Parts: sequence; structure tokens; C-alpha cells
Amino acid sequence: MIMLRLLMAALLVLPSFAQDKQDEREAPPDPKLVEETITEVEAAFKEGRTPDKVAALKAAAKVPDEKVVDAIARGLKDKETEVLIATFDALRWNRHEAAIDALEKHYKRHQKKLKKDAALLPPLLRAIGWHGRESSIPILVEDPFSLRKYDVIQARLYGLGNIRSPKSVEALASLLRKVSVNKAEDYMGDLRLVLYRLSGVDNGPSLQLWGDWWRDVKRGYKLPATTPVFNEVQQQQWDAYWGIKKKKKDGDGGR
Repeated sequence: MIMLRLLMAALLVLPSFAQDKQDEREAPPDPKLVEETITEVEAAFKEGRTPDKVAALKAAAKVPDEKVVDAIARGLKDKETEVLIATFDALRWNRHEAAIDALEKHYKRHQKKLKKDAALLPPLLRAIGWHGRESSIPILVEDPFSLRKYDVIQARLYGLGNIRSPKSVEALASLLRKVSVNKAEDYMGDLRLVLYRLSGVDNGPSLQLWGDWWRDVKRGYKLPATTPVFNEVQQQQWDAYWGIKKKKKDGDGGR
């Protein structure tokens, strides 16, 4: 059983797809794989230690099935921070729509505590934002400065930047109005990047210019029909935050 678990973990490769492809429909996983995966997760939580739980969760992330998501969600009740973060990540990478439901439900159930948790809030917000669902916007903007840490603010910004909705731009504009120039300096680069990804407009690192732009366009605002293309530096910045791994190409050393 342990050998199978380790084998499944070894086979895990984090998805290298762009987030825009996340909604592509996949064939259902083999029922045998589903049952084996659930058995391994259950065994890890019943008999295993933290490394066993983390390995089983990572393997389960690759099996997009509602029952597998239910098994992964067992980790949300664990007391170990490492296991909780591994659960967030597994629900992030799992493509079944039930995964984002589990993440949003967990946040809403524990939001009072989570909003002050510097260890758990960033990875949870990142997992939620990765799915790109409009229903997540209220979570990403709720009491945004309850925890003034860079990685928390960054998670909120990138999450909003990954949800292609005018409501995301509106939410980002609202954040602009709530911060001073000095306090915004630390994450202005991130804010500029995500606003460009949504709008296709680049007003530079100026809060005032972005604010003026939004006042001019906000009435009836619509997003561009397609996601604007990043330059190489922007793409690297985006991929680095999300942990998107590019497939290696012959002769370029991989990216």
C-alpha cells in the first residue's frame, strides 16, 4: 500500500497548462484509478504520518472526480499546517468543479480565523483564485487589509487577475481607492500586471492614472474579448506566482 502511494506521488507532475485552458473538458478518469486513489487517501489519513498524507493528496490532485475531491477534503479537518496546505494545493490542481466548491465552503466556514492566519490564508486564497470562478470574488476582496502581509495581498490581486469578469476590475479599482501611494508601492507591480491581464491597458505604476482610467471607462465596462498577451517578463512573473511549469523544449534548456 505504501509502495503504491509512493509510486503515485512519484508520477505526479504539476499541471503545465495555462489557466485559460482550465475549463477544458476531460474524459472521466478510470473508475479503478478513482477507487485506488480514494483508498490511498483514506489509508494515509488512517494509518500514515504527515509525509504519507501529503503524498496521497498530491496524487489525488491528478484525478478529477467528485468522490476523489471528497476524499481530499478530509484533509481540511487536519490539525497539521503542512497537511492543510497540501490539501489546499490538491484542491487547487484538481480539475473537478467540486474542488472549488470545497475551497469556498472551507473559507466561508472558517473565515473569521483564516483572515488572521498568515500561514494558511495565502495558499488558500491562491487555490481559490486559481480556479478563476466569479463566485470567488467576494472572498478575495473581503476585508482585504485585515492582514497586511505582502503574500496575502498578492494572493488577492493575482486571484482577481485570474477571474475574467468586469467585477474583478471593479474590485481592483476599489482596492486602489483604499490604499495610499506609499502603502501601494510594495505590490504596485503585481497590481499593474493583473490589471493589464484583465483590461489590456497599461497605465504604469501610478495609482492616480489607474484611478483616472477607471473613472473614465467604468460605466458599462466590458473586458477585451481575449486575454491580452504578456511579454516575456510579464509571463515569467505570472507563471512564477502560480507555479506554472513550462514544458522543456529541445535546445532552450526548458522554461
